[in-house]
Amino acid sequence: MKKILRSLPLLLVCITNVLFSHQPSPILMDLGFTWQDKLYHVGAFIVLGISAMYALSSWKMPTMYRILIILFFGAFWGMMDEIHQSFIPNRTAAVDDWIADLIGISISLLFIRYFYPKENNNELSAS
Repeated sequence: MKKILRSLPLLLVCITNVLFSHQPSPILMDLGFTWQDKLYHVGAFIVLGISAMYALSSWKMPTMYRILIILFFGAFWGMMDEIHQSFIPNRTAAVDDWIADLIGISISLLFIRYFYPKENNNELSAS
């Protein structure tokens, strides 16, 4: 039950991402600079990475495995998001958006590295 409850924030982030991606022209605050959409991608994937770590934190596995799962999940989710957008009117798939997603996931992993409680046991021990 704990694993299911810890997965709810990640599920909510993913659903919100899909809903925003499905809009032909999303309503976003104008920040006044050209690459503001990249900032939105980075921010969304920071939240995605942190919520994924929260979801995985109740699983007994080495932290490095969690980090790899989050990295691959974020890269895959970002790629699927861009492919999804290519089918939406007035939207396009862009490699630079996917790179911004990867930057966001990477920042979330740095955040996790410095603020997530360190495990004091042997991370490679069998669970």
